[in-house]
Amino acid sequence: MLAIHSDDEVALNNTLENYNFILNASDSEVEDILNGSNKTSENRPTVDDADFQGDIEAEPLLVIEVVRQNIKSGNDYFSLSLESKSDNKAYIPSVFPVSFQTSSTTLIGAVHLGHGYEFMLRYQYKNNWWNFWQTVDVGGVNAWILGQSSPYPYYHDHNFGSNGGYRRQMTLNPDERQNYVNYKVYFSTMSSTAYSQECPLGSYNINVFGECYYGTVPPGSNAFTYNYGGSTGVWFMYTTSDGTCSWTPEPGSGYDGANCKVVQIPPSRVGTEYIWQRNLNIKSYKIGEI
Repeated sequence: MLAIHSDDEVALNNTLENYNFILNASDSEVEDILNGSNKTSENRPTVDDADFQGDIEAEPLLVIEVVRQNIKSGNDYFSLSLESKSDNKAYIPSVFPVSFQTSSTTLIGAVHLGHGYEFMLRYQYKNNWWNFWQTVDVGGVNAWILGQSSPYPYYHDHNFGSNGGYRRQMTLNPDERQNYVNYKVYFSTMSSTAYSQECPLGSYNINVFGECYYGTVPPGSNAFTYNYGGSTGVWFMYTTSDGTCSWTPEPGSGYDGANCKVVQIPPSRVGTEYIWQRNLNIKSYKIGEI
C-alpha cells in the first residue's frame, strides 16, 4: 500500500494527473540489473565534480511512502516506477525532487535504466517518530550520491544497519534536463543486495558496504581458508615459517602442525568469507537473516 502526500496541492495534483504509479513484484528488467554487477561506486562525488544540473537544496515536493507491504515470500523485492500518462513525456518540475519512505526493515534503492541523464540520491533516517530526519554521512563525506547512467543500467542502495529504527527515506533529484522518468525504485527485505551492518565475525567497515573486517594476518605471512571437515569446519588461516603463531585471537587459535588457525567461520556463513591483501573479511548478514 502506498501513501502519496505533499504540502503543495498544485504539485500533488500535477503529479496525479500526469503520472501512473506502477508496482511490479516480478520485474525482469530490474531483476537482471540487481543480479548483475552494475552497482554504482560508493564514492560520494561532490556536486561540483558531477555533470549534474539541479537544485539539491530544494526540499522534496512529493513523498511516496510504503505504508504496508504484503509480498509473497517467493518475491525478493518489488519495484515502483512512474510512467507518463501521455506520449508527451514532458518534464514536470512539480514531480522533482521526490522522496521515497519505507519502514525500518526494508531496503530501498534506485535503478538507473541506462539512458538519459544521471541523478542524485540522498539517504536519511529516523530512529523515533519525533526525531528530525538524519542525513546519512559516511566518513564525513558529501551525503549526495551520484546515480550513474549509460552505457549500462546501474543501481544504488544504502544499508542503514542500526540506523533507521523507525523510518528510512531516499530522496531522488533528477537532472533538470531530463524530460522523462529514467529510473525505478525498488524495495526489498531479502534481496541479495540487502545487507545489514550486523557481522558474523569482526566489525562492520562503514567505508566498504556489505563487508565485515576481522583482522590482518602478521607481516610476512599469507592468509587463506582451510576446511578441516566435520564439526571443525572452515577456518581463516595464515602461513608460518618457524612453526609459531604470533596472532591467536580466539580460544581455538594456534598452530595446527603446519599453519596457524585464526577463527572458525560460522557454518551458515561459509562461502561469504574472502581474503583481500592479507585482510580477513566476510559479508555481513542480510537484512532478512537478522
